[in-house]
Amino acid sequence: MQQNGQEQQERKRPQQAAEQPEREGEPNSAAVSAQVEERLTAEQQKAEECLDLLWRTQADFVNYRRRMTHRSPECVALTPVTGAR
Repeated sequence: MQQNGQEQQERKRPQQAAEQPEREGEPNSAAVSAQVEERLTAEQQKAEECLDLLWRTQADFVNYRRRMTHRSPECVALTPVTGAR
């Protein structure tokens, strides 16, 4: 019996919350939702820019390493040898 009474009260709670009018000074859920969406979009764009920068930096490093690997024999051949001590 108590469970049925509790179930009925729990069912009424969401209905009561939906029926309550918004109070003055509190933002409505649509405005808050729009602000959250704007922040989310801005953060996603920022994350994409950071990821793009990461990919470019990684590609630059790979290219640098390839250049140095190919130039190493040239650099060794062109380096002047100083007197041994």
